[in-house]
Amino acid sequence: MPFKSPSNTAVIQPVALATGPNFGSMDNLGRIRTSRHQNIYEADFEYGTQPMRWENFIVGTGASITHQPGQGGCRMRVSTANNDLCVRQTRPYHRYQPGKTMVMSTAVNLGAAQTNQRQRVGFFDDGNGVFFEQGDPIATATTNTQTGSVTSGNNILTGLTSTFGFHYGMQVTGNNISTSTPTFVTHVANSTAVVLSQAATGTSVANTVSFNIPANPYGMFVVVRSDTQSALGTSIGVNGGLPTDTRYPVSTWNGDAASIAKIDWSRIQMLWIEYAWYGAGLTRWGVVINGEWVVMHSIGSGNRAVGTLTQQGPWSRTGNLPVRYEQRNLGTTAAINDMFHYGVSVVVEGGSDEQRGFTYSYGSNTSSPQKTVNGANTRYPVLSVRPRPMATVEASGNATFNPSNSQSNTTALIINTANTSWTTNQFVGRHIYLPGLTSAGVTGGITGRITASNTTAFQFVDVITGLAIANTPGANQAYQVGLLNRGQLLPKSLFISANAAAVVELISSSPTSPVILTSPTWASLANTAYSLNTANGSAANVQQALISGSNNSGLGSNYSFAERDVSATGMSGGEVVFAFVSPSGGSGLQQIDLSYFFPLYNTVAGGTPDVLTVAVTTPGTTNIGVHIVAQEAMS
Repeated sequence: MPFKSPSNTAVIQPVALATGPNFGSMDNLGRIRTSRHQNIYEADFEYGTQPMRWENFIVGTGASITHQPGQGGCRMRVSTANNDLCVRQTRPYHRYQPGKTMVMSTAVNLGAAQTNQRQRVGFFDDGNGVFFEQGDPIATATTNTQTGSVTSGNNILTGLTSTFGFHYGMQVTGNNISTSTPTFVTHVANSTAVVLSQAATGTSVANTVSFNIPANPYGMFVVVRSDTQSALGTSIGVNGGLPTDTRYPVSTWNGDAASIAKIDWSRIQMLWIEYAWYGAGLTRWGVVINGEWVVMHSIGSGNRAVGTLTQQGPWSRTGNLPVRYEQRNLGTTAAINDMFHYGVSVVVEGGSDEQRGFTYSYGSNTSSPQKTVNGANTRYPVLSVRPRPMATVEASGNATFNPSNSQSNTTALIINTANTSWTTNQFVGRHIYLPGLTSAGVTGGITGRITASNTTAFQFVDVITGLAIANTPGANQAYQVGLLNRGQLLPKSLFISANAAAVVELISSSPTSPVILTSPTWASLANTAYSLNTANGSAANVQQALISGSNNSGLGSNYSFAERDVSATGMSGGEVVFAFVSPSGGSGLQQIDLSYFFPLYNTVAGGTPDVLTVAVTTPGTTNIGVHIVAQEAMS
């Protein structure tokens, strides 16, 4: 794409050439932006919030998301209450393609910076990604003095009162803190410990240390979120676990200094973020001023060292990320805040190849290839398909909830004593899926993130809020442990045969109206249990994985990430997205092209994937058989 220099009357006048490193004239893989750039997703909000393509997640009676037709955007509002939360996230996780640069750009007005509040925009979810963040404003430089302990030759400072609000780049001084060159924070290890850029010169126990906090009047940060971080931060990207936000305040940004110094973040801004994943690619954050793509900050992960830390693993677990806007209260705030967002695009620099993935067929059992539908002028669900709620399943079984182990911010789940083959904290950071429980009024299943465990019990919190899950699982509650399914099913073809005329409708879930089936029996396409499930428990404890009886007839796709149901007796909800009349008189097989059909996704919180149902309405008795062929885009 061409770039032009700002006019002489511009408020911000970049001082370098447009081809310099502080400008976005090249993508993250060194290609000049004359290469093909292809939109893979775009949205504006002239007529609504686009509920089929975006999901809203709202917590708190004072929180709201409202379409602004007069501005062509959306307003996200939180009150002054602690834990108020608004999230708007794209339904698709945009599929990263190695060898390409992923770019998003959008216009936002973040509103006023306030203590205990965060506004975020970027490529991210609750586990991984990169984003701009507006956080606690700091009008003038200040000092935070605490007591801490560090041993000689060690670079981990422990015993602090709190690391809330700490971030990369804070200079540290104190007893036995090296002064040969400035010592700074390279990593916030946990709520009471930080990693320093240099080893201590001697042992210091409960002595005074001071953290110099530079001014940040707009509270602006760029952030890398990853659940591949190690627990103590002694290296970067090693063990995996709970999500870690590495925050870089505006004082540490390495982009165009003249532009950084003059931007007024209380105004509307056009922001852009781009990354190349590979595990070790470059990430950049920037703004567009007078048509010029100006770099605010960049981080390259290849051969990277930060103080005593070295990059040992990928900067995030995945390059498949959604676009997300978020406003969140971390405590009580001084005033209501409004955040506005407008149009957004996701572009692949270098062009996008056709979506990759394996193709599978889902349909009737070979033992009962057609289903008899009695005439009742009522929609009857002949076949339903959905992505599996969990893509990676590492443990499954039944459990009993013990309320006495419930804490203020966590939920404890006691596992059957027969399943004791895992080790303490083996699954910290993984998701736990509890099928059949209700979340936000939708029955399907809820998910949590495991924060601690021993050989018989998990503690977990809500994936998005980080708080205890309100629902109380009962005795013999089924569960799965692993990673949420963030892939997608892309329908390609529908094959149908019927011996009489019938109205055939394809009905798909939407975030506000999911398909609810009556008495479904969801089955994987595997003939036996998922191979990973039995590693930590007997096959008898595997939930939703064993296929038995007539369900195993002809289903031999062991590596499919989908489930299908042919047992439901009724349905409600959903959106009718396709319909036709089957020919009468048993005219044979029909093939319907679904290549333009939109994919099936999971929800923001996970656990309630989209359902696509083939529903039949007939005035008389009809024998009907259906198969859907879809591509499973898992990457």
